[in-house]
Amino acid sequence: MARRFSTHRSSYEYFRDVPLRRLTFLLLAIFCLFGMLGFLIDLIELGRKSLSEVLVWTIFTGGMAVFYLLTTIRAPRWLLFPLAMHVAGSLLIRALIVPSVGNFASKPIDETGIRMAAVASLALSLLAGGLFLQFIRSEGRRAVRLQTELSVAHGIQKTLVPVIEKIAMGSEFYGVSIPSDKVGGDLVDVVELKEGQTFAYVADIAGHGLPAGILMAMFKTAARTQLMDSPRLPAFLERLNEVLPQVKEPEMFATCAAILLKRTNAHSKPIA
Repeated sequence: MARRFSTHRSSYEYFRDVPLRRLTFLLLAIFCLFGMLGFLIDLIELGRKSLSEVLVWTIFTGGMAVFYLLTTIRAPRWLLFPLAMHVAGSLLIRALIVPSVGNFASKPIDETGIRMAAVASLALSLLAGGLFLQFIRSEGRRAVRLQTELSVAHGIQKTLVPVIEKIAMGSEFYGVSIPSDKVGGDLVDVVELKEGQTFAYVADIAGHGLPAGILMAMFKTAARTQLMDSPRLPAFLERLNEVLPQVKEPEMFATCAAILLKRTNAHSKPIA
């Protein structure tokens, strides 16, 4: 039995499912990067803006950038909401701040303000870069650890689900499970029992990856345990229906097809 799936998760799926606490450095980096626009605008205006106005625009643009990102990756259907807030917030800031500072076009060029805006822009850009690198570093270490764990799990699965090449009861059995990921849930097994009986079955655990691999191991353990007690097909399926629901997630399920070969006087008789 062999199946292959494409399991490469898109970047959108990653950002949608990852816990927010793991995005802390990324969100801070986005805040610094876009918050820098407040100081860049002051540079364009040759330092004429007041410090309070620059800080308000810095916090507003950085916060809105974070809001846009979170809405895009978690609730894209509500993207118009941050857009409306952006427009309303911009109008409110202009209404409250611009009248209080007057017409800055008539103000002289403020060299101190230019230097301050330039230094602040540089500092925010460097801080954003450092936060981006910290985010990449933390996620990279997590990915390496996960790959190591999956490699170990893959080795365990190869032991649990070896290639089947067996001749028993006058029948030939061949089977192999090729997981779509490092670990999968497909299972093929052949068990030679007492009194000249052979039991063979194939099973498929819904999904793929480590959860399916763990449930597959539980499935095989329950199956082999039952076959040691009673090789009857009804008892085999009843045991699986009793055991598996207690050790799996509600959305996971397994399908199974089995056959019991029992030697008769002249030939092997399949009982399915």
